Amino acid sequence: MCSTCGRDVEPENEVHSADMSRLCVRLDGTRPWRYEHTLGGALITFDGKRYLSAIDQNEPWRLRAYFLCELPESVDSIARAYDCLKPSRVREAEAQGLEVRRSGGREIFFLSGPQRKT
Repeated sequence: MCSTCGRDVEPENEVHSADMSRLCVRLDGTRPWRYEHTLGGALITFDGKRYLSAIDQNEPWRLRAYFLCELPESVDSIARAYDCLKPSRVREAEAQGLEVRRSGGREIFFLSGPQRKT
């Protein structure tokens, strides 16, 4: 995170992640970013049920929120756990190669589809 403006950064490229602009200049000559560590995802089994404990990776760094949710099916990886939380129509659209967009932390998905004639 850029300690000057607070935006996410790519330190190896020395740019802001969102727009690839150069990092802010600091007058004291120190690095204009800091590293932050967050909890990694974990699959938990309790009383015969499976849970995902994780951080929402689709949000900007400062807005990422922790969540714990019961999974609708048994999975063997974090990636599969995230995938099984998507509605079936979203997974079907992705399998067909259609564009799918998610609205931030809200569980609203936008699927591309055939154009309607009016």
